Parts: sequence; structure tokens; C-alpha cells
Amino acid sequence: FNEYLGGKAYPQIAELLELLPELRLVWFDGEGLITEAQAFRFYKMIYDINPGVIINRRIGYDFGDYVDAGDNKTPAASELAPKHFETCGTANHSWGFKAHDHNWRSTNQLLRNFVDIVSKGGNYLLNIGPDGNGCVPEPCVKNFREMGVWVKTNEDAVFGTTRWTTFNEGVVTPDAGRHPAVTSSNKEFWFTARDDKVYAMSLAPATGTERIQSLNRSAGDIANVRLLGSSQKLKWSQTDKALEIDFTGVETSANGYAVEVIFRAKADRIQ
Repeated sequence: FNEYLGGKAYPQIAELLELLPELRLVWFDGEGLITEAQAFRFYKMIYDINPGVIINRRIGYDFGDYVDAGDNKTPAASELAPKHFETCGTANHSWGFKAHDHNWRSTNQLLRNFVDIVSKGGNYLLNIGPDGNGCVPEPCVKNFREMGVWVKTNEDAVFGTTRWTTFNEGVVTPDAGRHPAVTSSNKEFWFTARDDKVYAMSLAPATGTERIQSLNRSAGDIANVRLLGSSQKLKWSQTDKALEIDFTGVETSANGYAVEVIFRAKADRIQ
């Protein structure tokens, strides 16, 4: 193993870094046979060649620049570490291509994973397993494209945001298992924040008046509410119990929507 590291692994990593100066991530997998000194040699070598590269935690011994909770796992609120985190997951059961694996996660399930991760400040590394000809299975393509539409529409709630004081409300936690089956409801919301804005993300289409309890008056005085990706005006009111939004006549997608909530302090500074 020492001969392999010295004769192949270290030189190949160094070669990749020299050949790819724009490289920004090296993702190791499997630290079981490596010593602390060997792991540190990898980390130091990468940093010396290109200090702009980040390294995942599976380099071992807590040298990684960020952490993960394990394959297809998102840390609970009580498990969040000071470092940034990532969840690496699959679109079906398999990391590589398996012709017999048709157990695809639905678009909505993938989005549930995504918004849960984003609300906790994490990154979703979502695997694609192409076949021997380099083709991605059609169900995977369909689901990823539909995810892309949702993310593009609601990008303000995703990119450049941070955790809010509350991660979510009303969210149903699936039973343990590799493929949780949960139907998203209009009582479930996930939250992110930026400056004096809070974003509430739903994965079910709005019907009538929706109530977001975490955005009641105790959260702060709301100045405006906007439906992302839409010019449609929303009627809303804030009570001691909830932010109430009237979606009558307002169209949202089958995979839900996101609203931007602007608090009064922000509006006052603009004026």
C-alpha cells in the first residue's frame, strides 16, 4: 500500500492538479487503509500546488474542508457541525449504472432532499450513473430537468442564502429506509434567509389560503411578500399566529413554489 501511494496515488493527484489549474474540488472516498500522516501528505500536497482547491472529509482524520453525513443522508439539526456539509446521493439505488435498477426517486422526492439540505446550509451532490455508451437513463434525465426548472424559478431562495432561525415547519419525516415515500403537503415549508429576507419553500401546489406559522408577527414586521418566478401579486396578512397568503387565482407548479418575505427593517432602509 505504501508503494502504491508513493508510486501512483501521490504523483497522479499532483499531475491532475498541474494539468487542471481551474480545478476547485478533489473528492476522496474511503479512508480506511490510510494513516494520519498519509492523509495529511495528500492534503498538504494539494494545498501547496493549488490553495484554491477544497477537499472533502473522506481524505480522513478531519483534514477535509467540509463534512458529510454519509451516502444519501442529511444531518439532523442537532448533528450540524461548524464546517460546511454536503450530502451525496443517488437518483435511484445505484451509484453506477445498473440495468435492473428502475427504483427512481421522483422529482418531488429529490426536491425534498434538496430543500432540506439547502435549508440547513448544505450542498447536494447528486450522482448520475451513465450506461456503457455514456448515456444517462431517461427517467434520470426527466427528473433532473424538472428539478432544474424548479431551481431556476426559485433560485433567489437557493443561491447565496444562509440558514434561518428555523429550518422548516410541518415537515413529515419519512420512515427509515433507502427510498422514503412521502407525499408533499401544503403544510410543509422549508426556510432560507438573506439579509432581511426570508424565503419559504413549498413542494406542493398552493390551494386557497396558505398559512406559514413561523412567519407570524413574532418573526418581525413584514413589509412585502413576493412569489418567486412570477409577476402575479399576492394578497397576504400577518397575524399573531401566521403569515397568511391568498393564492386564489394564482398559479403555482405541481412541485410547489417559493415566496420571498421582506421584513420592514429592509424596506425602511431602502426608503
